[in-house]
Amino acid sequence: MLPSVRDATQSDVEAIGRVAHASWTDTYRDIFEPAFIEAFIAEHYAHDALASAVERSADRDDAHFLVAERDGVVIAFAQYGPGPRGPELLRIYADPTQYGSGVGRALLGELHRRLAGRVDSYLVDVHSRNDRGREFYERNGFMVVGGGAAPDCDLTMRRTVDPPPASD
Repeated sequence: MLPSVRDATQSDVEAIGRVAHASWTDTYRDIFEPAFIEAFIAEHYAHDALASAVERSADRDDAHFLVAERDGVVIAFAQYGPGPRGPELLRIYADPTQYGSGVGRALLGELHRRLAGRVDSYLVDVHSRNDRGREFYERNGFMVVGGGAAPDCDLTMRRTVDPPPASD
């Protein structure tokens, strides 16, 4: 059963932070030192930073902060918006207990539904040693197009957005 996907609200901020911490700790444990992971989470997933990101995405056509939930529990999230290189998937993470459950595909499906007819493609950065992340992106139609924008994400991938279905 696929999760439900909706816009994030301020009441989701704590759950988003919990998912981010669990996912970052699991995903990057063999890539970065624990101190780097904790510092990154403290800076980029602080309550105020997440609350601001959720607020900035509300009621905009060019930015989306989505959460996926099962039984009323947030299990994953994705943030999309304008970046210095154009449209970007800024982050997408799931609780490690949900890896392989289709939650990432559900988030991307809802994002693509919203982007259809608005953008042709968008970018995402990923660390070259994040095998699970790279495989997820590749399974979902992303292609490596260059080096990443930061040391913690040293590959850039592009995803073409499928055109909306033709109407009869």
